[in-house]
Amino acid sequence: MNTAKGATEVLKRTSDYLKSGLLSSEPSWYKVLAFHPPKYDFPKSIRPEVLQEIKQQELTQLPNSTTKNGDFFVTRIKPSLFEGDLIRPQKLKFVEDELRDLFYKQHPWELADPKSLIENEHTIDLAKLDWSTMRQYTKILDGESVVQRTLYIAKTSDKSLLEAYEQAKFEYYRLKILDEAERNVTREEF
Repeated sequence: MNTAKGATEVLKRTSDYLKSGLLSSEPSWYKVLAFHPPKYDFPKSIRPEVLQEIKQQELTQLPNSTTKNGDFFVTRIKPSLFEGDLIRPQKLKFVEDELRDLFYKQHPWELADPKSLIENEHTIDLAKLDWSTMRQYTKILDGESVVQRTLYIAKTSDKSLLEAYEQAKFEYYRLKILDEAERNVTREEF
């Protein structure tokens, strides 16, 4: 028998052990425990009549409340009764994500550019770079450059986000053409 479960029945078990001869003498605590028995675990052995009486007392104390078929009060709202999606977290929306989506929809071939694993490490902090120019010497030219430059232009000038995006995209094209020309010259020299 698990002693943790039947801790309140220690006196009864010890008496049975003494009667059967399993124990030869009374333990020193036996008489003390007999005069001061442990309290029993009433919530586990509650009678239905007592439960019904408690329920009736609660009903008389709250006269304005209604019950469903005389049962307990409804204390929780069913998820189906929620208006909207209160349980699900809201989807976060960022301007940067919308700009990235727009750029890569207009330039799907840019997704084919190989990415370096070093480039994706968190060593490059985009917020610390100076986006007053598109060319960054610690970061290669890609769609993220267009997004960050667009945000910089929109914050520092009185242009709308769309105008800033168009200007950043124009600068991107110009720099891409220069890079391609440099690669072609380097290829011809070798």
